[in-house]
This record gives sequence, structure tokens and C-alpha cells, in this order.
Amino acid sequence: MKPGDGAPFGTTAFCEQTPRGGCDLAICMEIGRLQEALRLTQLGARAGLVSQLTGLEKTAANRLYRRLHGRLSPSGLMPFTDAWYLKCDQRMLHASQVWYLHKRLAGDGRSPGRTL
Repeated sequence: MKPGDGAPFGTTAFCEQTPRGGCDLAICMEIGRLQEALRLTQLGARAGLVSQLTGLEKTAANRLYRRLHGRLSPSGLMPFTDAWYLKCDQRMLHASQVWYLHKRLAGDGRSPGRTL
């Protein structure tokens, strides 16, 4: 299998041939981390979040966002208090759905970037 033939991001043909379905080689782990950062950025995640989830330096995440979207990553803090969610029923519904999906996917032993 070639790297672009439908293999999930974060894996290579060599990694898939190992008994556990993944490998501990540093290069494979680094490639997986970069692929997660790329995919999160393509989906519109802010550079700060990409940096936090993947361990990529913030300057590199900012450059990646600028390269893919042609503009700077949005600035500002994400909501950090419960009151922000409680002000609107729609926000609370979305937060509940995201939390449920996160709990379900995180149980599979995925990295934070792949879970997101």
C-alpha cells in the first residue's frame, strides 16, 4: 500500500505491517503529528489549538494556517467559563454533542488531534 492509497493519516505502509498496527519509530510519530496538525488546520482549527493538541510550535502552526487559508489565524481566547454556554440553549446543545462525541472517540486510545 502506498502512503496516499487510503491509509489513515498518521500511518505509513511500514507502520501498518507491524503487529500492533503502528510503530514507535520517532520519524513515524513525527509524521503522524504533522499530518494531524495539517488536517486540523484544513478543518479550520485555530493555530493555538493545533499547537496545543499536536505539540507543534505555535509559530509553525501559524505559518501552516497562513499558508493553507491565506490569512492569519483568528486571534482571541476560546470561551472558558460555564456562563458562556449557559447563556444560549443552542451553545449548550452543541457543547453537549461535542462532549459526547469526544468521550466516545477518546475511549479508542487515539491521540488528542485524531480524537478532535
